[in-house]
Amino acid sequence: GSTITANTPTTISSILAGSASLTMGGLATLTLSGVNTYTGGTTIGSGSMLTINGSGKLAAAGAIIDNGTFNYNSSAALSLTGVISGGGAVAIGGTGTLTLTKPETYTGTTTIGTGSTLTLGSGGKLGNGTYSAAIVNNGTLNYNNNASATLSGVISGSGSLSVNPS
Repeated sequence: GSTITANTPTTISSILAGSASLTMGGLATLTLSGVNTYTGGTTIGSGSMLTINGSGKLAAAGAIIDNGTFNYNSSAALSLTGVISGGGAVAIGGTGTLTLTKPETYTGTTTIGTGSTLTLGSGGKLGNGTYSAAIVNNGTLNYNNNASATLSGVISGSGSLSVNPS
């Protein structure tokens, strides 16, 4: 597949499809608002931000290497089966629900905005089960699985936390 590289602020509202990958470098800010189906994975470079906006989505199975900020600001529900890795931050905004179903290995902060939901579904864990970064929760954090996990970073905010073993 081919690689799409974004190095400047860019908005793409059309659908990215096929086996292409998305690589962001420099201080790029990329906003995707289409229901994207590309399967080649996503790399967010240091200092870059990828925002999924409106009713946009990513392909569920695509891995995300996040060394910047992955900002899921969508009204659509998305269940990711690919792993988010790297030292970057993850932010959830909008009214959609982001469900993580694998042991995620990213080490940056997690921010859940007002009206937003982060669900750790069956098999989903932060920090591969030991997560030491801060969690700012002003929305809803759902832990919906039987896997043990240690969250040793500061958890702050006015949001709710629910634990529902599956």
